[in-house]
Amino acid sequence: MGSNPAQSPTPILDLEWPLKEKHRVGWRRSFLAFAIVVIPIVVGFWVIPTVLIFAQDKPGFLAIIRYVDSTSYALFSGAGPASPLVFFLFYMMGLALIITIHELGHLAAGRAVGFHFKAIRIGPLQFMKSAQGLKVTFQRLSDLSGFAAIRIDKIQRLGRRYAIFIAGGPLANLLSALLIFVLLAILPPAHAHGFIRPALQIFAALSTAIAIINLIPFRRTNGMYSDGGRLLHLARSLHKTRRLLCILALRKQTDSGVPLKSLKRTWIVHACAHPDRSSDSLNAFFIAYLAESARDDVEQAAQHLEHCLSRFRYSSLYAQKMMLMEAANFQAWFRSDEPKAEVWFRKSERSGPAPFLNQLRLKIAMDWAGRRYDDLYKAWDQGRVHIESFPESPAKSVLLNSWLEWKDEIQKRRTVRESAC
Repeated sequence: MGSNPAQSPTPILDLEWPLKEKHRVGWRRSFLAFAIVVIPIVVGFWVIPTVLIFAQDKPGFLAIIRYVDSTSYALFSGAGPASPLVFFLFYMMGLALIITIHELGHLAAGRAVGFHFKAIRIGPLQFMKSAQGLKVTFQRLSDLSGFAAIRIDKIQRLGRRYAIFIAGGPLANLLSALLIFVLLAILPPAHAHGFIRPALQIFAALSTAIAIINLIPFRRTNGMYSDGGRLLHLARSLHKTRRLLCILALRKQTDSGVPLKSLKRTWIVHACAHPDRSSDSLNAFFIAYLAESARDDVEQAAQHLEHCLSRFRYSSLYAQKMMLMEAANFQAWFRSDEPKAEVWFRKSERSGPAPFLNQLRLKIAMDWAGRRYDDLYKAWDQGRVHIESFPESPAKSVLLNSWLEWKDEIQKRRTVRESAC
């Protein structure tokens, strides 16, 4: 940022201040994946022998280290020359399975308290329930983590039920580790020879470690809280709990077919009342932006979008894509500023693909700013046909009605624009 004060109340949106982007995500995530694989090998080959040298006078500790060392040696020697490759493949597959168990634990706990499945991501693979059915996507810039999303059925006792949903992930990992430990205890050594026993031991240890790490309260670099952080907020932070519950309630309204302009204002106010660098704060301001845009409150919408853009570097890849597209859409539709919209549009193109309907919305806005009415109506008609292909639901009815109303608004605004020329 320069030393000169901004002339606009939304300097990021109006390109007066640069967008604070984080470093290349691919490099960081590649390094994380590399570290997850390499660190255990370094520990096995260097740390353990070093401890053995300096722990000669501690028999108890030395016995533990020797056990770990002999187990690692058995693991590597079990498949002959191919042992390191076998270990690497098992480690990665085991980690993917543990993450899958963790996320399925969230969904199972959510289902037990009445929530409905919305999406699950395991590494780069994402499964999402949409109007067209189950949709599978591949996110090429994704780390070795997971994510589970649900739709709530009702807002009664929502805090307590959401806490159960959060606790389901670590609990699933702990239960799977306990099951493996019990299996190892009752399984005779003759039935768990060679590679099987060390593999099960590593799987159980990793499951326990991931459960414990997720229960530590912290906020990730993408603004999302760990499971422990969520549970701590639900137990001790009134403001953060209220914000979370209001966001969930607002999503419940949209899932039930409530138009964006009719979302409950008091919930929006409470959701935006505790601004920080978390994904919750970003979600709150983004919902508020969409609601004010639907109400044609341009200045309020601009302020909420500015708050979103100021949190750009702390957000996920998908959230970044949506923010960039909305910045282009806002400049094109509300301000008819095609040059600024084009800058934001070019930024959004570097962030991967977007849902088809979002692409059409942006194209219509860009055509509006450029007065390309024939292209605009053609894109609008594509959107209508696309929405009409959705299965019948309250959300489809609201979306189709708003799409039809948008065409009427385009016609009215075009008449005003042409009469002013």
